[in-house]
Amino acid sequence: MIKWDPYSHPISDIKEWSEDSRLELRPDYQRKQVWSDAARIMLIDSVLRNIPIPKIFVRTEIKNNRTYRSIIDGQQRMAAILDFIRNKFSLDAPYMGTHRGKKFDQLSQRTRDRILSYKIDMNEIKSGTPEEIRELYSRVNKYLFPLNKQELRKADYPGDFYQVCDELALHSFFETARLFNAGQRRRSLDIEFVSELMAALISGVQDKKETLDSYYRDYMAWSENDKNTNIKKFESILHDMDKIFHSKLKPISATRFSQKADFYSFFEAIAELRAERGTLEDVDMNPLRDDLRILDEYIRPESNVKILSEYAVKCVSQANTASSRKWRARFLKALLQGSYLRKPPKQIYANYVLQLAHDLSENEDLHLFPHMELKCAASSKRINIKSASCSIGWRRDEKVFQLSNARWVYVEAAKNDGGWHILDRASGHGNILG
Repeated sequence: MIKWDPYSHPISDIKEWSEDSRLELRPDYQRKQVWSDAARIMLIDSVLRNIPIPKIFVRTEIKNNRTYRSIIDGQQRMAAILDFIRNKFSLDAPYMGTHRGKKFDQLSQRTRDRILSYKIDMNEIKSGTPEEIRELYSRVNKYLFPLNKQELRKADYPGDFYQVCDELALHSFFETARLFNAGQRRRSLDIEFVSELMAALISGVQDKKETLDSYYRDYMAWSENDKNTNIKKFESILHDMDKIFHSKLKPISATRFSQKADFYSFFEAIAELRAERGTLEDVDMNPLRDDLRILDEYIRPESNVKILSEYAVKCVSQANTASSRKWRARFLKALLQGSYLRKPPKQIYANYVLQLAHDLSENEDLHLFPHMELKCAASSKRINIKSASCSIGWRRDEKVFQLSNARWVYVEAAKNDGGWHILDRASGHGNILG
């Protein structure tokens, strides 16, 4: 049976352990340090007021006649205290006391001594295998500080898959996209979402989060080549998203695509297009951005544009089911492929684009695409969008095939003209005519 010994240590002891490299703050099963500034500051306020803080759970080992400690639970509290006495942050708001705005070295000697003499209660264990310690970590958090599913995965399935997703969650693009707030990062929900993206990259769209445990288990030992290949693919997708949502134009954080339901399907659509050797290299991005601008503005449940209303509903109702995710990914892929593959969409993808063009044109009052006037671009005749004899098409010399550079045409007029790619609307198969 593992034995716990209760001790109290002053902060000065903890400072010395850290300076002597005899304190490990973050073993592999620990949560990463993502406390907000306010939480760290108010912890120091508790120390200044001599208010007890929750116990720290520590493992101790004797090595070369010296005692070494590693934190089982309490990493974020210990890290905040050590960062303060190293002058890494000051007592700003929400702190309202007499030391406001000051760092540790700016406090009086008396106050610094009071902080360093503050005692922290600890439960220390002097034995136990790594497996037993990991189980204790889970138990402590389950019953004292309940863990969510992702935090339990970290404790239960340490290994390559977790490590990769942990590192990718810190990618600078996610900061730009503002996909995660401090609370979500604190509870490792950023890693969980990145894990969902990685699972989709490996095996395609998944149903909710139900399969994540199997990826954590099956990829605990991940072959170096396969691991690096998937990391490269993941980062390439983020690079493309950064290129599409250029920060100097309209960053992704200012669009609906920074919402997780949209982001997941957008990510999957790009993954599939890149797997088909699609690329944005040397592509004029403006037509694609114009399409996305319309989606961003008019995707909502009450939208007059029917297919965009349907998309919005699938982001709310059962948003994380495989069926909703796949529908959204196909819809987005239908629009993205005109730039990625540099050819008009076919079959189901063409049908998505045709339906969107029809639904937009039914709402002329929206003035979404002024150039898509209801006049045949091949004959100048007035277009009746309810007629099966008309469709949308692109001039053959176009470099990309987005809705924003498409035109309404009568099929026979466009065929006679000979210079058009036309979507087959009449048959319902969505192939390319002419």
